[in-house]
Amino acid sequence: MGIALFVIALVSNIFTILIVRFGFIGNYEYKQGMILGVHIPQENIGDEEVAGLIEKTKHNYKIFQNVNAFLGIAICFVNFLNMIIFVLIWCVAYWLCCRYRIIDDYTT
Repeated sequence: MGIALFVIALVSNIFTILIVRFGFIGNYEYKQGMILGVHIPQENIGDEEVAGLIEKTKHNYKIFQNVNAFLGIAICFVNFLNMIIFVLIWCVAYWLCCRYRIIDDYTT
């Protein structure tokens, strides 16, 4: 049972990490008057402030995704110690991941 739960959690973590990683890539491109979910006039796209914000956000997102990938995979190994603790940690980790992703989108 422990090995099956480990494999299921590992596969779902990897799929979730990849979906989130590649699902938000389009936020950094100027589409329909928006970039990073904010309306910006096309003539202001080349401004230093906008370019700096985009680069900072890209950098922070890559760090978040790498830490999330490492912790998501590492948490799966807790399953071999105690299944109940693993399920609790996994639920809290997913909640924090989603919360960070939502807060990051609305505070950029």
